[in-house]
Amino acid sequence: MAAGCLVLAVGVTAEPARTIQSIQFRGNTRLDGAQLARLAGLKSGDADSPDAIGAARDRIVAAYRAQGSDVAVSIDIARPDATHTAVTFLIDEQGTSVTPRGARVGVPPIPPPATRQ
Repeated sequence: MAAGCLVLAVGVTAEPARTIQSIQFRGNTRLDGAQLARLAGLKSGDADSPDAIGAARDRIVAAYRAQGSDVAVSIDIARPDATHTAVTFLIDEQGTSVTPRGARVGVPPIPPPATRQ
């Protein structure tokens, strides 16, 4: 090694992969848990992926809409330890419909500011 060189050893520890431990549905009466589980497409042991969980929510909303139902679906995520995630879909079958990714439907748009002449 050349004079004046400094060697620095850095240890990196990767976090353990987080997986879905449980999936629950609350507030549903029009579609049963088995139907919602199939629609969600998630299962215990899947990777904890915000994109996959969001897509599951979108599929649930689409199924309710296909039946003509007004629904709002939110997601509660609990992480009880370093490697597990519990996902609960909270379904409000009387709520204002929401589009994928949370944009509200049925709410009138905000009008543009008045133009001055």
